[in-house]
Amino acid sequence: MKNYFFSAWGGLGVTLAILGATLSVGIHSSRANVLGRTRTLALSGDLAPGTDNEIRFRSLNAAVINDAGQVAFNGILEGPGIEPVPPGFSTFNDEGIWYERSGSLTLATREYDVAPPPNTRLRFWGMDGPLWAQGSEIVFRGYLSESLAWQAVYGTTSNGLQQLIGIRQPVPDANGNAIPQYTWHSIAAVGASTGGHLLLSGQATGPTGADWIEGLWLASEASAQLVAQKSV
Repeated sequence: MKNYFFSAWGGLGVTLAILGATLSVGIHSSRANVLGRTRTLALSGDLAPGTDNEIRFRSLNAAVINDAGQVAFNGILEGPGIEPVPPGFSTFNDEGIWYERSGSLTLATREYDVAPPPNTRLRFWGMDGPLWAQGSEIVFRGYLSESLAWQAVYGTTSNGLQQLIGIRQPVPDANGNAIPQYTWHSIAAVGASTGGHLLLSGQATGPTGADWIEGLWLASEASAQLVAQKSV
């Protein structure tokens, strides 16, 4: 049976809950009978799981769903310690990623959280929307506080958040062997499968800094290899 999800203002549907002057916008999922079996996952104004008291969702976006009907999304926060900002700007700690795990909504990470090894001296400064991966785990690209150019792909595990691949690490060729003196300059997860494969889009620099490779890489737990290359 197929799963569906929709969010307010999205192309798949709109749900509004008006109580007095309050307008709540949320993320919902359902199975085949959308009207009969819809469940609400999160609403703007709800307390955000995994945060301090009175930190609430201000908005919800970048939602994705897996075959089991579990949903993951980016949330923007408001509340004590998070200052309001003009539209188009962001505070340093108002964004996070949540996903369903073991029947409950779980915080994967939030801006200003300390990054997992090997970059524990840095903190998250932002993140892309999540992708569902193997099992009930998610992957996403995170930007770290040293520079927005300092980025890595992270994944949730039963032991917590882990870095899967990051910039300045060796870059594999089509046979899975490291390309001599080439390291990641930028990298993003653009696709993931429940079979444990991860599709990466990235750029790598060579020994002079002027040598570039841009392409797509297919990665698994055991190896990674270049599958398409734009230029050298």
